[in-house]
Amino acid sequence: MLKRFNNNRLFRTIVTGDDRRGHPGLTRRSALLHVTPPAFEHHRDPLGIGESRPRLSWTTTTDAPGWTQAAYEIEIRDASATETWRVESGESVLVPWPGAPLGSRERREARVRVHGADGSAGG
Repeated sequence: MLKRFNNNRLFRTIVTGDDRRGHPGLTRRSALLHVTPPAFEHHRDPLGIGESRPRLSWTTTTDAPGWTQAAYEIEIRDASATETWRVESGESVLVPWPGAPLGSRERREARVRVHGADGSAGG
């Protein structure tokens, strides 16, 4: 299920168990949750990739035993707007581009935030 959100919320990269403000699902057990910046079609340098709807991939590392991803949010930003989509899915490899197709020479920035089955979030 794809849910669309329009907001300008910035996401944290690292969330620790000692800084749980605004992260009610985090416990000391899930002390570190880190999401790598998304890759576009597995390109290291996404400049001129030639895809109008590039798929995104990321990895998540955590020291919480048994942690699993239950959902993710993708934030797409250009010079004038920011849009965020939430998807209930454990997928993190070559997920579909959620926004409008890109035209030639268009630039976008993307961020990913993940949500765990235990309610934790990071990204």
